[in-house]
Amino acid sequence: MDKILLIPAAKYIDEYEYFIPEIFKIHDTGVLNILYNIIGLPLDDFIKIYITINKKIDKKYGIKKILEFQLEELNLKHKTEVIVVDDTTNVVDTILNSISKINLLNNCGIFIKDADSNFVLNELNDENTVYTYFLEDVNNINPSSKSYVATTSDDIILNIIEKRVISSEFCAGGYYFSNIINFIKLCENIHNYNRLYISNVIFYDILYNNEVYRTEQVLQYNEN
Repeated sequence: MDKILLIPAAKYIDEYEYFIPEIFKIHDTGVLNILYNIIGLPLDDFIKIYITINKKIDKKYGIKKILEFQLEELNLKHKTEVIVVDDTTNVVDTILNSISKINLLNNCGIFIKDADSNFVLNELNDENTVYTYFLEDVNNINPSSKSYVATTSDDIILNIIEKRVISSEFCAGGYYFSNIINFIKLCENIHNYNRLYISNVIFYDILYNNEVYRTEQVLQYNEN
């Protein structure tokens, strides 16, 4: 099945009027952090890449033009679209706004990538997957900012919860949904709630639809 990659990066806080978000700063490699944070993925496996940014941030810092220039340098512009949206209430709202601007010709899988984490992933699964890492394998992170999973011995997720340490296995910032049509329906069912995270969508699907999600550990996890 075809797969698309979506990086929702449309969060806006008042402080961004005075300083640029960390994800849009230049990495040591010379590209914006948000682009550096996807180069460890198997990008050839995606038919299309979408990056969603906030209109206010774009207007102030010209992020879309910078992204498009650097995407061309990385030979990714031909398959990447930068989507500009108004303020959204949470990441699920951002994702729904993004998808509404995408011309979906058929059903596909969607990989959602946090903009501020960096990891290596050699190949993609075809089933619903949460990509994870372990607290004991990483330094200098804020444990209270993560979502955590409890799994069976076969890596099937029993519980996923935001900002509560129920195991040492945390979400590394990569989530794959094998059916984007079902994913859209899930988001529409709960998107009116405040403070929604992707973990809430997954838990809702597990709890009410008995859907199966597995975990897979990423390599070389870092965040900025």
